[in-house]
Amino acid sequence: MIELDWNRPALPPFAHQRDGVKALIKLPNAFLAYDVGAGKTKTVIDAAHFCYEACLVDTVVVLAPAAARSVWIDPDPVLGEVAKHAWPDVRNVVHEFHSKTKRVDLGPGLNWLVSNYEFVRSEDRMKELKRLLKGRRYWLVGDESWMIAGHKSLQTAAFSELAALAVKRIVLNGTPGGPGEVFSQLHAMDPAILGFKNYWQFRGRHAVMGGWKQKNVVKWKNLDEFAEKTARVVFRVSTRDAVDLPRRLPPVLIEARLRPETWGAYAEMKEKLVAWLEGEEAATAKNAGVKAVRLAQIAAGFVGGVQTFEAFDAEELDDYEAPMGPVLAGVETREIGREKLDSTIAYLERWWANEPAPRKALVSGRFRAEIERAQRELQAAFPKAKVYKLYGNQGEDERTEIKRMFAPGGEPDDAIMVVHPAAGGAGLNFSAANLLLRMSPDHSLKNFLQLDGRIERPGQSRPMTFVDVVAVGPNGQKTVDHIAVSGLRKKEDVSRLTAKEWKRRLEQQ
Repeated sequence: MIELDWNRPALPPFAHQRDGVKALIKLPNAFLAYDVGAGKTKTVIDAAHFCYEACLVDTVVVLAPAAARSVWIDPDPVLGEVAKHAWPDVRNVVHEFHSKTKRVDLGPGLNWLVSNYEFVRSEDRMKELKRLLKGRRYWLVGDESWMIAGHKSLQTAAFSELAALAVKRIVLNGTPGGPGEVFSQLHAMDPAILGFKNYWQFRGRHAVMGGWKQKNVVKWKNLDEFAEKTARVVFRVSTRDAVDLPRRLPPVLIEARLRPETWGAYAEMKEKLVAWLEGEEAATAKNAGVKAVRLAQIAAGFVGGVQTFEAFDAEELDDYEAPMGPVLAGVETREIGREKLDSTIAYLERWWANEPAPRKALVSGRFRAEIERAQRELQAAFPKAKVYKLYGNQGEDERTEIKRMFAPGGEPDDAIMVVHPAAGGAGLNFSAANLLLRMSPDHSLKNFLQLDGRIERPGQSRPMTFVDVVAVGPNGQKTVDHIAVSGLRKKEDVSRLTAKEWKRRLEQQ
């Protein structure tokens, strides 16, 4: 029996975190599905210290998305979670395991070995990691475990391989997903949790198939049984129920009226898409959402070879080597309008004039060209503010400056961050900002919730404003932006709409 002295942690835990610590100590497997900002990482760190003091573990292995690795390893307590929450009277040693690692020595103290899913999924790196961990009593932590929500992915297999040798396993995910995705995350920890040998057995018990050749899961069944099994290990906490946060102001919807030239390009693309949906029954369930992104691109003011993988299931990305976060842009992108950008600047100017300093805002865009243009134009419109852009594949020094500017307790300057929705999630704390404006609504519910959670989290001290900019036609006609905003505000993952549903909603616009 471990004695829980709540005076030991560096910062006093909230009541829900104390409950989480008790569960993590007791259970060999746990899924912390706390909402974004509810303190999953601190809960793990405190539980690891109690277990270390009781000689149950000597090492914590953390796998996270590449962009979120720094959240664990940064030695600055403003930016690094272990640095912030490590107990002052316990020796903590943080190691990285990635491409630039030359040597790792796991010695005395509570060792933290931090890597990323994308790195350890190769056979040679897994072999080296297992060599380092030989003889260690390690606890495996899967942070942002949506990275292992695809049951066939290589990173899921790598996590399972490490989990089989761990003394404890835990996954952290504020956006756990549907039953199929929850199954994958639990099965990767321990197949005994749900009692199925594989996904196909699980699907046979809980899925209703339909669509073309009965290949698509159209709904889930026997959910009471599924809920009973998962309730033993899955712990949900709402951030607002657990933490006292400032209020969310009523959502703002800004309509940007497209010029006839832009509207003409949009209407032509919409007709082509609807016609395609009519005639490509076999392939549309997977690709309709991808093609709908072209409509969103035109609404944002661009045409060109934009690509996206956001509408695919994670299991269909097994062979995609680049990180999930970067903006994926094609070639020959051409600007055709700036209506949404002009509406964004006009709103920010009004907000800026009435907001006390320091003023900090997040502006999100879905396309590389949109982000690049917005940074230039916002810097011109707000010359005294620092205007950054955040997207995948940035250097760590640049990302560190951005994180410090928008972290609570960070730099006191006025600042705007133009961010891609995927790059702006994954464990980052931007709660020094209290305005989030989406120039181009994202189709992914996970990205939507993760980005909201960057400012609605502990450290926030001001009422928060959430703004969506949607394109409308010259006579107020609705666009694909309205489909995204309406669906996401209803907590619907628009990126997973079937082809039939895409066609129905587009025809209603």
